[in-house]
Amino acid sequence: GFPTYLGAYNALGYGKVPGMFGTCDNGNLGAMAESIEILSASYAKTYLHEYGYRIRTWNTFRGQMLEPVAMSYGWWPQPINRAMSLGLTPMDHAVVRPWHAELWGQGIDDKAIVDLVRAYSQNFWANRSAYDTAEARYFVQIILHKIGLDIDSSVDVAKQIPDLQMSVVAEYTSNDIPPSFFEDVHDRNLQWHQEMMDEFRPALAKKFGERYTSLPRYDQDLVAMGTIDALVWAGGLSVGSILLNSMNVLYSAYGQGQIGKDFQFTEDNVYQFVYETTRSAPPVGGFGGFEARSNTHVWVDIGKASADASIWGPNPTDFWLRPLEVYQQNTINWANGALYGDDNGSPYSF
Repeated sequence: GFPTYLGAYNALGYGKVPGMFGTCDNGNLGAMAESIEILSASYAKTYLHEYGYRIRTWNTFRGQMLEPVAMSYGWWPQPINRAMSLGLTPMDHAVVRPWHAELWGQGIDDKAIVDLVRAYSQNFWANRSAYDTAEARYFVQIILHKIGLDIDSSVDVAKQIPDLQMSVVAEYTSNDIPPSFFEDVHDRNLQWHQEMMDEFRPALAKKFGERYTSLPRYDQDLVAMGTIDALVWAGGLSVGSILLNSMNVLYSAYGQGQIGKDFQFTEDNVYQFVYETTRSAPPVGGFGGFEARSNTHVWVDIGKASADASIWGPNPTDFWLRPLEVYQQNTINWANGALYGDDNGSPYSF
């Protein structure tokens, strides 16, 4: 189990990085002295498999991992610990998680969602001979706004999102840089956050009615804030990256060199193709938590674990399609497997 090999971090598959994240107030446990980085695919899968149980039994805590705490008071003022959705306290996460599951948890067997995405895709990408790198990102925003909130975003409005999104990500992942460094950018980012809160609260009320409006105001704000995080940081950022990377594989010189000019992209291999794109160019670099007994930060390096030759074979950094079951059994991207009881809505699921 995880506690056993946590104590043996210097065994195969671990890297100990003293002070890698410096001194960090994670919102729960105070300062940490060291971090453990999981590099092996098998250890990563075990960690993810046990994550929900460890959260439920208070052995692992989420925490503030990526952004400077002082700056988070601006972008995340709603939670009691001023953390982004990934680092909410157990009580706050229990409020937000079921809403996340309902807003974004539709499966590929949901025909209405599949048909909606297909129709939007055909309309947006039809008759293109070229594409701009920002288009994939704002196309995803149009889709997610519609699916999650039933908001019809125009292309002109959606076009503004990628620049704002990158501005926020740049500011809030710049550790040890004070807010004053960003000057008017910081103010613009906070204004955008408030505009989204003002737009998403009534959209959630319209979609869910009394289920949402009967929540305490604090919980309403948490759900709206979590929706912003989903669109700016989580799926809103990573899905656009995957779509862009997929296009680059299909149409770039690099991609042609990897897959060959005779490669046929079809509905029969689309799942393998997206799995492989996500594996070879992970849109999210890492995942982790804080161990309660030691306050050690455990970090799964998704990029390195996704290039583990013991799982992915020789030349694991090359792009080629493996059998679908290999991806289904071994992928760890997007923290696959970190669900408690395979329940996407569980408060103990990541």
